[in-house]
Amino acid sequence: GEELQRRSQNVIAMAASNVFYMKMEGVSLQNSLLIRLRPYEEKTADAIAAWRDHMYKHVGISYSKDYGFHIGLAYRILPINDSNARA
Repeated sequence: GEELQRRSQNVIAMAASNVFYMKMEGVSLQNSLLIRLRPYEEKTADAIAAWRDHMYKHVGISYSKDYGFHIGLAYRILPINDSNARA
């Protein structure tokens, strides 16, 4: 809620850089599309780890050591002429 929003306001400002170079490690497609990533080089891994540690101390939640881009694909797809379909 509001407390989490307040504590995470400056998340981007906490990063040493707003660009982290990553390599794609794999892709999976189940209930969501997940592109597994890993840091391109060790200095990137160190920068991300430092940023995550700093950020999560302020936000107050933990994190995994994994990296990934994901998007949920749980939308219902209905034919355009279905009476339940809405824009």
